[in-house]
Amino acid sequence: MTSLLFGLMTAVCLIMALMLSAWLCFYQLHIEDLSLQDLQKRRPYRARTLSGRELQLIHDETVGPWDTTMGSVRIHFPSTLFHTGFLRIPSLLWLIFLLIPVVVTLILGQLLLRMLLLIIASAVLISSVLWIAFYWMSSRTSLVRRHRQFREKLQRLHKTRVLKSCPRGPERAITIGQVGQLYEFFQSFIKDRSMYYICSNLVIPVTEDCKLSYAELVGPRQVNWFVSHYWGTPFQEFVAAVRHNAKSDGAVDWQSTAYWICTFSNNQWEVEAELGQGDYQESSFYKSLRSESCEGTVMVLDEQALPLRRAWCLFELLQTKLIASERASSFQGLLLCTSSGVLRNGQGGIEIAMKVATCLATLDLRDAKATDERDLVMIQSLVEKMPGGFHATNAFVRKSIRDCLILAHQNFEVDFGKLLEILNESLPADALPTLLSSARPTAIGDKKDGEKDGE
Repeated sequence: MTSLLFGLMTAVCLIMALMLSAWLCFYQLHIEDLSLQDLQKRRPYRARTLSGRELQLIHDETVGPWDTTMGSVRIHFPSTLFHTGFLRIPSLLWLIFLLIPVVVTLILGQLLLRMLLLIIASAVLISSVLWIAFYWMSSRTSLVRRHRQFREKLQRLHKTRVLKSCPRGPERAITIGQVGQLYEFFQSFIKDRSMYYICSNLVIPVTEDCKLSYAELVGPRQVNWFVSHYWGTPFQEFVAAVRHNAKSDGAVDWQSTAYWICTFSNNQWEVEAELGQGDYQESSFYKSLRSESCEGTVMVLDEQALPLRRAWCLFELLQTKLIASERASSFQGLLLCTSSGVLRNGQGGIEIAMKVATCLATLDLRDAKATDERDLVMIQSLVEKMPGGFHATNAFVRKSIRDCLILAHQNFEVDFGKLLEILNESLPADALPTLLSSARPTAIGDKKDGEKDGE
């Protein structure tokens, strides 16, 4: 009997060693319910466990911004027995620990009904405890705690305000100050991530209880500016660009300037309704742009002009062009902004303006893409029906960047002249001519020392 028990213990130790080695191996898993469909199409994925709460995804090529989406992980059986567990112990070992008393009792021939019931009850109890512990741990991540702290902060700031829905469109704008508060509160999580991350990991979880737009949660405002942008732009660059626009008018209370930003102004729980359910004139985008309080369109650009490669940005650009022709006196048209400044004001640096211009010189808006093919067909049809079609729209964009380049060049010349004046004033009176004459290159026809006329 002793040798039998010894053999059993040896087998258990061998299995534990196999489990530990398997714990470090690669395995396959499925990632489901992603907000980025391109990532969901590629499966299964290979992964490796780094810690009790971290997985390393292994792939041969870049598959996208993993940290900008949320979803669920499903590990295939029997991999679940090896690569899931509790307290760093695989599930299979927990099963073995529960079966050891049964096996030993069977071997000794002393299995009693009460003991069997006790073992089953113990297994159910332990399983329940493990499930509760896992659920508690999954709901206590640092980001989830930060969500709760943010909601509590909003409740303290708006004690007397009752959350309620407001009409879609221009009444759901958000101030740049409110955008900055979100960025600063979650800055340690946002880092250099994009609007995809902001929407999936911040806006949707924070508004889950009320099922309203983020603007309605923090306090909606009447729109001053409409923002057109590409979701893949780093959020910190997006915030910087919009701040430059808010400050460009020199207003003291620039942080109260209200912007219609789709991520915050649309109800992310009713996206189909926000898009007008097939009727673009009923979409929140159209209603906001067409509002009398909207002063213009702020397009957040990067060096590759990525917003102009998206169909909905093309739609916003088209509406901006039409509105500018209808009410030129009260609508400022299209303002191209970067994280360095407003290009139309000659800000942002001539280098980035030239990079954007180089990109736009060959960009054809016909190549714009959309997630939903129906949206793309609808928007292209609208552009083609307007006078001049895509040719006129391309010309409108190129004229805008040309005007920005002219202003940037003028500002550069002014700044360059001021810099020369400062340098001139800092030099001695007789130093500048001496330096200039010594630096002047000798022309081929200039006389050298000792040369005579006629030589």
